[in-house]
Parts: sequence; structure tokens; C-alpha cells
Amino acid sequence: MKGIDVAKWNGVIDWKKVKEDGVQFAILKAINKQCKVEDSFNRNYEGALSVGLPIDVYNYSYTTTVSKATSDAQAVLNAIKGKKVGTVWLDVEDKIQMNLGMTLIDIINAYKYIIEKAGYGFGVYTGLSFYNTLIKPYHSFLDCKFWIARYPSGAVVDLNFEPAESKKPNIIHALWGWQYTSSGKVNGISGNVDLDIRYNDPAKDNIAYPVLRKGSKGVYVEVLQKKLNDAGYSLAVDGDFGNKTLEAVKDYQKVNGLVVDGIVGVKTWEKLTER
Repeated sequence: MKGIDVAKWNGVIDWKKVKEDGVQFAILKAINKQCKVEDSFNRNYEGALSVGLPIDVYNYSYTTTVSKATSDAQAVLNAIKGKKVGTVWLDVEDKIQMNLGMTLIDIINAYKYIIEKAGYGFGVYTGLSFYNTLIKPYHSFLDCKFWIARYPSGAVVDLNFEPAESKKPNIIHALWGWQYTSSGKVNGISGNVDLDIRYNDPAKDNIAYPVLRKGSKGVYVEVLQKKLNDAGYSLAVDGDFGNKTLEAVKDYQKVNGLVVDGIVGVKTWEKLTER
């Protein structure tokens, strides 16, 4: 699948023309350096949504501490509240992060926890060199998907250009996508734009939620309880799948035409995470 990632410097975008040109998904910058909503975000979100494009968001990070990572993650959640967003991407590539060592991994994991607890997918964007130098040495401490930038050509290209498979980033982690140029041309956008390939179905791009049942505990039970509360129930978000959570699950399954077994599997998660 071919798509684009955009921010305010891409100007006002004609999303109808963008989709007609062959773009199949969009990744939008959500917040700026001050952790305020990016100037273009709401406009781009409404535009991409209006033509039916799957939407992810990204946050270019200047973070050097775990505490700042958690507050940045919350700022993104505030920006996307109530919106149909699949994955939140943490963009780590800034020079101020180059000497953080293991702290960078702690930052990513702290950010990941906040995003996944809220029910969104999570991944990391970075360049291949940054990945190989600063993330790969600590790969065993990090479990998430990656969107990697590697530009095989500096030429201006359109969506018909197919980058050579031999230039595809080779990484240890799951490669979700490849940003293969910053010199793309797409109808509806004046100037160059980043072009991306993704290697999965966006409809299946949420967290790989685990099966939950009575007795389950932990962060995913908290996600479940929060989703049920969003649907009108009144549960304590305590991460403990007890009798009250079981009763709410069974009622939710009954109301939504699902198998009423009190087990939160694929079908129940799919319904709960509809946006």
C-alpha cells in the first residue's frame, strides 16, 4: 500500500485529488514542539477522513527523559481524542537524542505504555542509520513495530515509482512501513511530500489484543474496562477482570449480537475498538 505523511509545511491539501491519485493511507503530524495541536492537524484529519483514508498520527520527539515522554504521549492522546486513529508513531531521530543510550529505550517503552493503555496501536519511526546505531544494540528491550526512512534515490518521484526491493530497510524488529522518499509528487499537494509503503492491512493495525477472561489482570484489562465505560458501563478501571467486569462483558456481547461467553476475544475486541 502507498501513502503519505504530512504536516503543516505541506500546506492546504486537496484530499479528494490525493486519494484519486492513488494514496491509500495518511499519517498526520499531531502535535508540535510545544506539545500543542499541530496547526494543520484538524484540517488534515477532516480532509483525510472525508475521503475514507485510514489515518495514523505521529509525534516528532525532542524528549530526553521518561517523564517528558509520558506527558508528550498524553498530549497526543488529547489531540486525537474522539478521532478515528489507528497507530500513534513516536518519531525518534533528533540529534539531542543521540547520546541517550538505554534511556532512549526507556523513553520509547514509557510512551508505548501510555498509548497502548489508551487503546491505540504504537510504533516507532526513525531513519535506518539512527535505528542501526542507537536502537539495534538494545533491540531485546524493545517490542514494537517500526516505520523506517531510507531513500534509495534523491530524484523527484510519483506514486508509480517502485523503489528497489534490495533497498528496503533490513531491521530486527517488525517492519511496518518504509518511507522511501521525501521528494514525492502527489496531485492535491503543492511541493514535495514524503511517500511511504506499508506492509499490512490498516484494518488490522491495532494492538494485538490478548484474549481476556475472568481472572485476567493487567494493563489490557484496564483498556477493556475503559472501553466498556466508554460504551456506557460503570466499572472501576483497576486491571482486575472480576465479576462486575464479567457481567459487563456479557451484557455488551448480548447487546451487540456477539457470542455471549464472557470471553474477550477477537470479535469482542473488534467491536470495542471501532472508532
